[in-house]
Amino acid sequence: MASENIRAEVWGDMLDADRITRYYQALADRHHRNTLLVRLILAGSAMAGVVSFLAALPAYAQVTFGLVIAVAVVLDLVVDFQRKAAVLHTITVDMRHNAVEWQDLWGRIDGMNDNEARDRINALSHRMNTITARTGDIGVGEDPRLNQRCAEATYAVFTQQYGLSG
Repeated sequence: MASENIRAEVWGDMLDADRITRYYQALADRHHRNTLLVRLILAGSAMAGVVSFLAALPAYAQVTFGLVIAVAVVLDLVVDFQRKAAVLHTITVDMRHNAVEWQDLWGRIDGMNDNEARDRINALSHRMNTITARTGDIGVGEDPRLNQRCAEATYAVFTQQYGLSG
């Protein structure tokens, strides 16, 4: 039977896997929304009716609208929300699988000795680090507030599912 230290480590890592999954899903959703917003601005500005509308606006409004369009074009080209959303989605899918494996380990931990559990912990931790390392490839920084909200959601779900402390 695995020791209490091993059980506590598995519990914490299982919570982390769930939190990370929620976090990357939220980031993917955010980047997808940003892609849609930028593309809607670009589509709206490309409409033929916009040209006649702009002519009727005061000069400062025309300049402001032109700057909004320019910023949207630059954002779409430079930030590439769509690529980030796609990579974040693949991270989310892989993390969902990893989170399920952590839950499976949690369910089997009582039948394992410390060495067996340690081997599984190391393998799952390595996989989780490999999955989340992909964010460096796309330049996504951490959002501490979003991470905190995802942690709170995870704790609420796991408290309901497993009890107060697991």
